[in-house]
Amino acid sequence: SAAGSRLGVLSINWSPPLIRATLSPLAAPLELWCNELQPDGSIVLPVPGAAAKRARIAALVDAVCARPVVYVGDSPTDLLAMLEADVGVIIGESASARLIARRFGVRIAPLPPSLRECLAARGAQEGEVAAAADSPGVVWEAGSWEEIRRCLLSELQDPI
Repeated sequence: SAAGSRLGVLSINWSPPLIRATLSPLAAPLELWCNELQPDGSIVLPVPGAAAKRARIAALVDAVCARPVVYVGDSPTDLLAMLEADVGVIIGESASARLIARRFGVRIAPLPPSLRECLAARGAQEGEVAAAADSPGVVWEAGSWEEIRRCLLSELQDPI
């Protein structure tokens, strides 16, 4: 909402009521793409896995080209979406996500203090990728949601 930003959550594991309850203090417009438990016990799966996450993020990147798309994930099924986003951030202690990322040549680097620095590094990296097409990209590593919040809010002090 601030600086024209919108918040969206894409999740395989979290239900819409849990997400809304958790994020309600933000009072921001919220879009959800997640699997839903129905009253009859069945599950509707609009986000069945890694490929669906990547496709949704690719569509968002295409649709909101004036604003960066940031994807935060914590599992191997998030890696493709992280790489598709303008800024991909891994959080949590998932050794398997880090192992798979490194196995496929994804560089994991500490999250810079500002969104601008993340985007600048991606721009420089895209030039490098043109020369070395086998390098899939970089994923930023954050130790906490507070670190991510500071990085994202840096844009409000210094708009992109």
